[in-house]
Amino acid sequence: MKISVICVTYKDAKLIKYLIKSFEKFKPEHFQIQYVIVENSNDTKYKESVTSIADDVVYLNVPYGEKFNTLNGKSALGHGMAYEEGKKYLKY
Repeated sequence: MKISVICVTYKDAKLIKYLIKSFEKFKPEHFQIQYVIVENSNDTKYKESVTSIADDVVYLNVPYGEKFNTLNGKSALGHGMAYEEGKKYLKY
């Protein structure tokens, strides 16, 4: 079975690494998982460490989290826009 998992994050490498490692550890052998990780900033410092965890990881950077954040009360808008960008890369 093939599935895609999408997750939007904002500068939280630990969350994403735990997510992928957990899925990989507990998935049935016949599952093939594509991970679409949307970093909601221009931060790329943990891209390589995240993409090396599993075979099929797409890592995107989008700037919405930096523009639409909790300080201006629009973080939900930025989060939603990041999901929309990530959905374009889903294979399954």
